[in-house]
Amino acid sequence: MSERIEKYFENPQTHVRRIVLFAIVSVFLSRGIIFLMYEIYASVYSESAGTWLQELNTWDTGWYRTIINKGYYEAAEAGKSQANWAFFPLLPLIVRGIHQLTGLEATLIATIMNTILLIGIVMIAFAYIYETRKSAVQAFCVGLIFTFGAYSFYFSILYSESLYLILLLITLFALERREYLLMGLAGAFLSATRNTGIMVVFAVGVKVIMNYIEDQKERKKSLPDFLKYVFGDWKLVLGVCMIPAGLFAFMAYLGMRMGDPLSFLHVQTAWGGQTGNPFVVLGRALMKGDFGDLYLAVWALAGLGITVFLIWKKHLHEAVLALILLLIPMSVRLQSMPRYFIGSGIFVWGAAELFYAKKIRFLMPVLVAGLAIMEFWCLWQWFANNSLMV
Repeated sequence: MSERIEKYFENPQTHVRRIVLFAIVSVFLSRGIIFLMYEIYASVYSESAGTWLQELNTWDTGWYRTIINKGYYEAAEAGKSQANWAFFPLLPLIVRGIHQLTGLEATLIATIMNTILLIGIVMIAFAYIYETRKSAVQAFCVGLIFTFGAYSFYFSILYSESLYLILLLITLFALERREYLLMGLAGAFLSATRNTGIMVVFAVGVKVIMNYIEDQKERKKSLPDFLKYVFGDWKLVLGVCMIPAGLFAFMAYLGMRMGDPLSFLHVQTAWGGQTGNPFVVLGRALMKGDFGDLYLAVWALAGLGITVFLIWKKHLHEAVLALILLLIPMSVRLQSMPRYFIGSGIFVWGAAELFYAKKIRFLMPVLVAGLAIMEFWCLWQWFANNSLMV
């Protein structure tokens, strides 16, 4: 099977066309299954089920709708400490712009837009993995996980997962190809999409060091020579400086509106966001023994294991970013850990590379099939408003 997949994508003349076809077919088939699952759920719970858009777009989608319809609050609602400035602006800005142009409802716009972005995610992820891992099989499996796997429904609702992941992929792919201006532009939009978007600068820093060591392997290395290497490339310097632009623009807006540029961070306490030791948080979840805590802890442990594997495979810039994206939410709570795992992308293609190792390669279909089956359970729990899915 692996040889067939590699052969199917190896011809340079048909390579791009077949990636596009794979992306379109897998996305539309998987979205059709999501709609079918809704129909099954609605037939069982006909009295409580709403429309398919309502059932898919719940929980934090309400916060995004408030931003789209009314903008950011100037203060938290009376009697409440939570506020919508905890959510970054790029997604609601885009949806609001399309709404004003078309008059379509926000959740419908987001569903269509994010589904289209998912097609782009599969294509760019395929290209990135093919270039960095030289394996069409790994790229193919990652595409299947993004479209059919557990929590993949997040890529077609009013959440920032699709926008975040496609911008992260463009940033990493541009970094890999040393197209630093494109990297900076995508990174700027990324830092306006989610609070962890700015963290890609650490991956850039590590990758630049790796490039320097590779480029100068025949020469003596020194700090002055490294600084000359970095600052001698104006595109690299400008690209890195562009990345925080989205975050800084949001901070400037919050400073003018609320008088606190870091209000997006301070409001996290309203969700119980007290920062602590991430490994203490993980240990408490494991010791508690509750199913929900254990379930979330397993995802966190898997993320840590994949991060170690990425270090072993010398994908150091990916490993650094993966560790940051894991430890930041872990330092507060394990809630949402599974969708961060899937939505960050790095853990998915790291797992695909791990399961493609010769001794356990036979388990790759088990991984993909297992996550696909799990998606049915996730969808059912999502429709049932189980907070474990949030």
